[in-house]
Amino acid sequence: MSRRSKFQSLISGSADWPPLIDVGTNSLTGFRRGEGSPYNSLPLSNTTLNVAALTERETAPFASDFARIGFLFDPPELDDDDTFTDAFGVRHLFADGMASPLEHPLEAASSASQLAGHKRPNWRLSIAAPTNPDLIAIAETPCPGLLDQALAMRGSWKLLDDLTENWRNASALFDWALENIVASYEALLEASPVCPDVIIYADDIGFKDSMFLSEADFRRFMKPRLATLFSRLRKLCDAPILFHSCGAIAPVLGDIVDLGIDILNVDTFARGMDIGEVRRRIPANLPLHGITALDFLGAAVRKNETDAARFYASHFMQAWPAILAPADSLPPSTDPVDIAAALYVIRSLDPDRVARGGDAAFERTLESANRLVDESTVAERNRQTTDDRLRSERIPGVSS
Repeated sequence: MSRRSKFQSLISGSADWPPLIDVGTNSLTGFRRGEGSPYNSLPLSNTTLNVAALTERETAPFASDFARIGFLFDPPELDDDDTFTDAFGVRHLFADGMASPLEHPLEAASSASQLAGHKRPNWRLSIAAPTNPDLIAIAETPCPGLLDQALAMRGSWKLLDDLTENWRNASALFDWALENIVASYEALLEASPVCPDVIIYADDIGFKDSMFLSEADFRRFMKPRLATLFSRLRKLCDAPILFHSCGAIAPVLGDIVDLGIDILNVDTFARGMDIGEVRRRIPANLPLHGITALDFLGAAVRKNETDAARFYASHFMQAWPAILAPADSLPPSTDPVDIAAALYVIRSLDPDRVARGGDAAFERTLESANRLVDESTVAERNRQTTDDRLRSERIPGVSS
C-alpha cells in the first residue's frame, strides 16, 4: 500500500500498523534553530517559533512519510535590544530562541473600523514544495490562527476588554484575522506546484491550565468563524484539515470535532487533556497527530531508562489511531539520532502484544534502539551534517 493510500485509509477510519511518520516537516513537528542545532543554516518555516524549514533531504533519515508545502522565511534581523517587527507590525522580543509579542499595533485602536481597516501582510514569498510524488504533501499553516492574531495585534488585556465591553471591536478583529488566514492559504496554494494531501490550521486557544476564552465566548466569537474558515479552505482545496491547539481545551473539544476536522493535534500534557480523556471525548476513529514526546523517549532509550521509555511509548499506543509525530516542535539541543531511536521503538512494537503486557518484547526493542544510539555516538557526530551522518546510519526497521 502506498503512503497516500495508507493515509486515506487512516482518514476514512481504517488504520493499519505500523503508523505513518511526520517528523521535521512543519512548525508542529520540526526542529527549532539555536545553539547546538544541525539545522541553523536552513531558512525558517515559522519565524516566531524559530523552526527550521527542513527539506525532504533532511527529513529522509527519519523515514518521514510527509513533505512540506510552506512559505520560507529568513531569520529576522534583530535590533540592538533583540527585538524585531513582523509582517503584521507586531514588535517581538527574541529571547531563549523564540519570539514573544512586545508591542501590539492595534492596542490603541478605538473603533471597529480602525481594526477592520488595518493593513494586511504581503504573502508573496518563496515556498517549499515536495519533489517526491510518493510523499504525503502537508501544507504548513501559513498564518497565525484567529486567536493568535487577535492577541498579537490587540494585546491580551485590550482583547479581554473587547470581549466583555465592546463585542463589535472583537468581531471586527476576528473578521480581519479570518480574511488574513484565507488570503495566506490562497497565496500558498496558488504558488505551490503540487496540491496538498492535508492542510494544517493551528491556533493556540488554551494555556497549560485553562483557556483564554470562556466556553461561551469560544462558541460566540470563534466557532462560527472557524466553520466559515474551514468551509472556505475546502473550496480552495478538498484536502483533509489537521487542527492544532496547545493548552487545556477539553471543554471545547466536542465543538472542535463538530467543525468536521479530519485530524487532531492537541497538548495531552495540559490540564484535563490526559490522552485517555482526549480519546474518550472524540470519535474513536478520529486520527490524532503528534502526542508523543519523541525527544524524551529517545533520551530514555539512550539512558537505559526502561520505565520512562515505556511511559512515553504508551502515550502513542493509547492515542491510536494516530500519526507518529513529536508532541511539539523540538528544541535545538535535540539529537536527531535520539528521535530516530524513538521512532524505531514505536514502529517496532506489536500493539496486540503491548496490550497484553509484553514487557520482554518491549525491553528487547529498547535494547536494539539503544545499540543504535551507542553505535551512532562518535566524537565528531555533531560536526557532520545530519544528512551525511544519518544516511549512513539508516534506522533498521524504518523504511524510507
